[in-house]
Amino acid sequence: MKAKLNILCILLLLAFAGCMYNGFFGGVEGSKDATHIDGSKLLYYVNVVPTKGNELNDSIPSILQKGEFLKYHTAKIKIEQETTADNELFSIILAILILPYALMMVLALFYFFRLILSISKKDIFNFSNVRRLRFISITIIVMGIFEILKRYIDYDIATKSIQLSGYEIRTVLIPWNIFLVALLLAIFAEIYAQAIKLKEEQDLTI
Repeated sequence: MKAKLNILCILLLLAFAGCMYNGFFGGVEGSKDATHIDGSKLLYYVNVVPTKGNELNDSIPSILQKGEFLKYHTAKIKIEQETTADNELFSIILAILILPYALMMVLALFYFFRLILSISKKDIFNFSNVRRLRFISITIIVMGIFEILKRYIDYDIATKSIQLSGYEIRTVLIPWNIFLVALLLAIFAEIYAQAIKLKEEQDLTI
C-alpha cells in the first residue's frame, strides 16, 4: 500500500511540475512575444479563426502526392508591429510581473513537494498541508489571470494593426480550465481543513 502511494505521489509530483513548467514558460513566451527585433519594432503572436465559408480556403502542395494540394487554414500568426508608447508600456508591465510570477511558481512547486513528502510520511492531518494547498490554488489563479492579461495585450495590439481577408482575430478566451482546477483545489483544501478540525475534536473527546 505504501509503495503504491509513493508511486502515485511521484507521478503526481511530475504531473504538477509539468503543469507549472508549461504555465511559467507560457508566461515567459507571452512576454517574449513582445520582444524587440530592432530599436523600433516588436513581435507579437495572435490566434486567428477563419470566417464562415473560409474554413479551408487556403492550400499548399502535397509532398506525397505530386500535383495535389492540401487545404488548410491558419490558426496563429506573427505580427511585426511598430513600437508605440502603449506597446512599450505593455512590455514593461509584463517584464515586471514575470518576476513575482516566477517566484510564486517556484514556491508552489516547493510547497507541492513538501505536501507530497508529508503525505508519503503519513503526516496527513496537518494544517501545514492545508496552507500549502491554499497557496498552490492561489498560484494557479494567478497563472490564469496572467494568461488573460497576455492574451488581451496581444488581441488589443493585433486588432489595431491588421485585417486579414477570410480571417478574424480570435477574441480573448478566458482559460476556464485553469480556474476550475484552482477552485476545485481550494474547495478540497477547505474540506481538508474541516476534516483536520473534526479529527482534533475527536482526539480531545477520547
